[in-house]
Amino acid sequence: MRSDGGPVADVLLGFVGALRSAGLQPGPDEAAAFVAATAALGAHRRDHVYWAGRACLSRRPEDLARYDAVFAAYFDTAGDLGSPVPWPVSATRASAHPDEQDGPGQEPAALPTASRAERLRAADLARLQALSAQDRAAVYALLAEAARRRPRRRAHRGQPGGHARIDVRRSVRVALRYGGEPVRLRHLRPGTAPRRVVFVVDVSGSMHAYAQSYLLGAAALLRAVERVEVFTTGTRLTRVTPAMRGGDLWAAPAAAAAQIPDWHGGTSLGHCLRQLTSARTRSALRGALVVVLSDGWERGSTTGLTQAMARLSRLARRVYWGSPHAGATGFEPGTAGLRAALPYVDRLLPAATVGDLVAVLNLLADPSLPVLSERPPPVSSRRDRGGSGA
Repeated sequence: MRSDGGPVADVLLGFVGALRSAGLQPGPDEAAAFVAATAALGAHRRDHVYWAGRACLSRRPEDLARYDAVFAAYFDTAGDLGSPVPWPVSATRASAHPDEQDGPGQEPAALPTASRAERLRAADLARLQALSAQDRAAVYALLAEAARRRPRRRAHRGQPGGHARIDVRRSVRVALRYGGEPVRLRHLRPGTAPRRVVFVVDVSGSMHAYAQSYLLGAAALLRAVERVEVFTTGTRLTRVTPAMRGGDLWAAPAAAAAQIPDWHGGTSLGHCLRQLTSARTRSALRGALVVVLSDGWERGSTTGLTQAMARLSRLARRVYWGSPHAGATGFEPGTAGLRAALPYVDRLLPAATVGDLVAVLNLLADPSLPVLSERPPPVSSRRDRGGSGA
C-alpha cells in the first residue's frame, strides 16, 4: 500500500506493521480504512488515532489487549518494537478548537513525554486556563486516556465460555441435535456490564476556580463510557448531561455553564442532594458509582445534607467525595457540610491537581487503587450495597 498521505500516513502504516509483527492480521483494506478514519477524525489527537485503529484493525474481542499493548509500545515507550515513532501532531490543524491554536510556526501539542507528563499532573486545576495551548491539549489527552478504562459490574446473565457453570439451555439445544444425548455440555462464565457513574459537581462561588476543570473530567468520561450522568449543585440541582455530550471535549464545560442558572452563585448542598435522591432521579443512582466534587461548604443547617447523604449511600454502590483541599498536608475537614457528609462517604479524595482528577477517573474502573482516606460502609447500608452487584 502506498503512503500518499505523507509522513503521518507513514507513521500510521508503521503501526499497522507493528500489529502484524505482534500477531494481529490487519489487511490492506483495514489499513486503508484506518488511515482514512484517522484523517477524518484528526491525527493530532491521540484518542482519535486509538479509536480509529481499534475500530478498523482489531477484529476480535480477544485482540483488544494485544492491540492496547502494541499501541502503548509504539507511540509511548521504547519496547520490543524498537524506538518509539514521534507522535504525528502536524497532520491536521483544521479540526483544532479556535481557542487552542498556537502561535505562528508552532505545532499543536503532542502527548507529553514522561517528565512533561509529571509536570502536568502536578498542575493546579484552578490554574488550568493559564497553561499554554500545548499544555492544555496534553492535559485533555491525559484525561481522555484515563477515561478509556470503563467501570464494570457483574451482569445477571453469563457469557458463553469458561467452566464456571453449565449453560442448560444451550446444552439442551446441542443435545437435541444428537437425539437427546448430552454429548457436549456448554458452559457459562460470569458476564459483565457497564456500571452507571454519576458526577455531582459543585459550581457555587467557593468552587469557582475548580468547577470548570471538574466538568472537563466528567466530559472526558462521558465520551468514553456508557451510562454516565452529570449534575451540578449550587442553589439548585441541574442535569447537564445532554449539553456536555456533543462537540469538542474542551468546549463541554462552557456548554454546561450556559445551562446552569446558579453558576458561581450561592450554595445549598443539602437541598440539591435531596433533589438528587428524590423519586424522580433515584433510578440513576441505584447501584451507581457517585462522585461528589465539592469543598463541602453548606449554608445553614446540615440536617438536610446528612439525611440526603444517608439516602445516597444506601442507593449507590460507592460514594466518592473529592475536595480541592483534601490533599493538603495536615488536612482536617473544616467545613460543616464535609463533616456531615463524611460518615456516608466511602473514600475521600484529593481533587486539586490534574493528577488528582486522573486518579479519580482511574479509581472508577479500579476501586483497589490507594486513596487519601477510606472508611467501611455504614452498618445500616451493608444490605443495600451487597445487593447492587460486584
